[in-house]
Amino acid sequence: MKKVLLVAMMVPFLFSFGCATQTFVLEQTEPLEAKIAALEIQITDLEGKVDGLSAEVVAAREEARNALNMAQEAMNVAREAEGEAGAAAESAEIAAKKAAAAFEKARKAFELMLIK
Repeated sequence: MKKVLLVAMMVPFLFSFGCATQTFVLEQTEPLEAKIAALEIQITDLEGKVDGLSAEVVAAREEARNALNMAQEAMNVAREAEGEAGAAAESAEIAAKKAAAAFEKARKAFELMLIK
């Protein structure tokens, strides 16, 4: 009989400490839910910023490629101009030599005319 009485007294005692009420659980989880919601908003904002930065990086890469292509094209034009300038310099040198030879001929012809 003592055992039954002891068990009967222990059962309410055990249940009084082991169970949490729904209100207690809600009080404990509501702040966590609010923090989680705030973090989800921050994550969404950060994902948007990352997407925006990714688009800017893609645009910057495209601009860099365009600048590189323009620089390479300018280098090709400069090399071509250098070749044409070299050819023009050679032509000018040949023309100058021909002009000098023609001048010398004209001078000799003039001297011959003066002698006669």
